[in-house]
Amino acid sequence: MTNLTRHSTRISCLVELSTGVPLVLVPGVVMTLLFGSPLPDGGDQLAQLFGAALIGLGISCWSASAPDARPSSARLGLMLYNLTAALFLIGFAVTGAAQGLMAGPAGMLHLVLGLLMLLDQSRSAAQRKPM
Repeated sequence: MTNLTRHSTRISCLVELSTGVPLVLVPGVVMTLLFGSPLPDGGDQLAQLFGAALIGLGISCWSASAPDARPSSARLGLMLYNLTAALFLIGFAVTGAAQGLMAGPAGMLHLVLGLLMLLDQSRSAAQRKPM
């Protein structure tokens, strides 16, 4: 589990990039898989903008995921994004606000990644703390 915990930032970057690129290229397909409904007027553009933000997040956090990198604000931001995305996606799936096949699994993936990143942050802080 230690290896997975240590690499959780890089895995999370890959998840964001692999979601962002399809959102930019085929936003309607991705949103239908997540929410089970077509996008309203302007929805494609908003989904593409969100996809671009995910690509930016993934790229900006990639260098912060090096094994010897100290906790950074980029890694903290990515961890917080994963945890809040998990809350929203799981909430949408449980309440029925998202009818897509992927909302629940995507929420669980974000939850696991966020918790792994939190565990990694905690371990890093404990190792740096003088005794």
